[in-house]
Amino acid sequence: MLDLAGQVAVVTGASSGVGKAIALALAQRGVRLCLVGRQPETLEAVAHAARASSSQVRCYQADLELGSEIPRLGMSLVKDCDAVDMLIHSAGVIELGRTDQASVEDLDRH
Repeated sequence: MLDLAGQVAVVTGASSGVGKAIALALAQRGVRLCLVGRQPETLEAVAHAARASSSQVRCYQADLELGSEIPRLGMSLVKDCDAVDMLIHSAGVIELGRTDQASVEDLDRH
Protein backbone atom coordinates (compact mmCIF):
# COMPACT_ATOMS: atom_id res chain seq x y z
CA MET A 1 0.00 0.00 0.00
CA LEU A 2 1.22 3.49 -0.87
CA ASP A 3 2.77 5.29 2.11
CA LEU A 4 0.99 8.62 2.54
CA ALA A 5 2.34 9.47 6.00
CA GLY A 6 3.45 13.08 6.28
CA GLN A 7 1.84 14.22 3.05
CA VAL A 8 -0.48 17.23 3.15
CA ALA A 9 -4.07 16.97 1.94
CA VAL A 10 -6.65 19.71 1.54
CA VAL A 11 -10.14 18.23 1.88
CA THR A 12 -13.12 20.42 1.01
CA GLY A 13 -16.52 19.47 2.34
CA ALA A 14 -14.70 17.82 5.24
CA SER A 15 -17.37 18.44 7.85
CA SER A 16 -19.80 15.78 6.62
CA GLY A 17 -20.55 13.01 4.17
CA VAL A 18 -17.92 11.80 1.73
CA GLY A 19 -15.48 14.61 2.60
CA LYS A 20 -15.57 13.65 6.28
CA ALA A 21 -15.08 9.97 5.49
CA ILE A 22 -12.11 10.73 3.23
CA ALA A 23 -10.55 13.06 5.81
CA LEU A 24 -10.80 10.46 8.57
CA ALA A 25 -9.42 7.72 6.30
CA LEU A 26 -6.47 9.91 5.34
CA ALA A 27 -5.83 10.70 9.02
CA GLN A 28 -5.59 6.96 9.66
CA ARG A 29 -2.83 6.87 7.03
CA GLY A 30 -0.88 9.64 8.80
CA VAL A 31 -1.71 12.39 6.32
CA ARG A 32 -1.49 15.98 7.57
CA LEU A 33 -4.90 17.53 6.98
CA CYS A 34 -6.27 20.92 6.00
CA LEU A 35 -10.02 20.56 6.49
CA VAL A 36 -12.30 23.01 4.68
CA GLY A 37 -15.98 23.47 5.43
CA ARG A 38 -18.75 25.97 6.03
CA GLN A 39 -19.66 25.02 9.60
CA PRO A 40 -16.82 25.58 12.11
CA GLU A 41 -18.42 23.47 14.85
CA THR A 42 -18.89 20.35 12.73
CA LEU A 43 -15.50 20.87 11.09
CA GLU A 44 -13.83 21.00 14.50
CA ALA A 45 -15.58 17.75 15.52
CA VAL A 46 -14.05 16.02 12.50
CA ALA A 47 -10.66 17.57 13.31
CA HIS A 48 -10.89 16.29 16.87
CA ALA A 49 -11.46 12.73 15.62
CA ALA A 50 -8.68 13.04 13.02
CA ARG A 51 -6.14 14.25 15.58
CA ALA A 52 -6.12 10.79 17.15
CA SER A 53 -4.20 9.59 14.06
CA SER A 54 -2.76 12.61 12.27
CA SER A 55 0.15 14.70 13.47
CA GLN A 56 -1.34 17.90 12.04
CA VAL A 57 -4.93 18.89 11.45
CA ARG A 58 -6.00 22.44 10.62
CA CYS A 59 -9.49 23.79 10.02
CA TYR A 60 -10.44 26.45 7.48
CA GLN A 61 -13.95 27.86 7.52
CA ALA A 62 -14.99 28.77 3.98
CA ASP A 63 -18.08 28.71 1.81
CA LEU A 64 -16.69 27.88 -1.62
CA GLU A 65 -19.90 29.03 -3.27
CA LEU A 66 -18.82 32.57 -2.38
CA GLY A 67 -16.07 33.49 -4.81
CA SER A 68 -14.76 36.12 -2.42
CA GLU A 69 -13.78 33.45 0.13
CA ILE A 70 -11.58 31.44 -2.24
CA PRO A 71 -8.62 33.87 -2.36
CA ARG A 72 -8.69 34.16 1.45
CA LEU A 73 -8.62 30.37 1.76
CA GLY A 74 -5.79 30.15 -0.77
CA MET A 75 -3.69 32.70 1.11
CA SER A 76 -4.24 30.87 4.39
CA LEU A 77 -3.17 27.56 2.85
CA VAL A 78 -0.05 29.12 1.32
CA LYS A 79 0.84 30.65 4.69
CA ASP A 80 0.27 27.43 6.65
CA CYS A 81 1.61 24.79 4.25
CA ASP A 82 4.94 24.47 2.48
CA ALA A 83 3.26 22.32 -0.15
CA VAL A 84 0.01 20.50 -0.81
CA ASP A 85 0.30 16.93 -2.02
CA MET A 86 -3.41 16.18 -2.46
CA LEU A 87 -6.57 18.16 -3.11
CA ILE A 88 -9.80 16.30 -2.47
CA HIS A 89 -12.72 18.46 -3.56
CA SER A 90 -15.79 17.01 -1.86
CA ALA A 91 -17.70 20.21 -1.18
CA GLY A 92 -21.06 20.30 -2.82
CA VAL A 93 -24.74 20.97 -2.57
CA ILE A 94 -27.78 19.11 -3.74
CA GLU A 95 -31.06 20.42 -5.06
CA LEU A 96 -33.52 17.57 -5.25
CA GLY A 97 -35.90 17.49 -8.15
CA ARG A 98 -36.21 16.65 -11.77
CA THR A 99 -33.25 17.58 -13.95
CA ASP A 100 -35.48 18.87 -16.73
CA GLN A 101 -36.99 21.35 -14.25
CA ALA A 102 -33.73 22.50 -12.67
CA SER A 103 -32.68 26.09 -13.16
CA VAL A 104 -29.35 26.99 -14.72
CA GLU A 105 -28.37 28.59 -11.38
CA ASP A 106 -29.01 25.32 -9.51
CA LEU A 107 -26.99 23.35 -12.05
CA ASP A 108 -24.11 25.85 -11.80
CA ARG A 109 -24.05 25.48 -8.00
CA HIS A 110 -23.50 21.73 -8.34
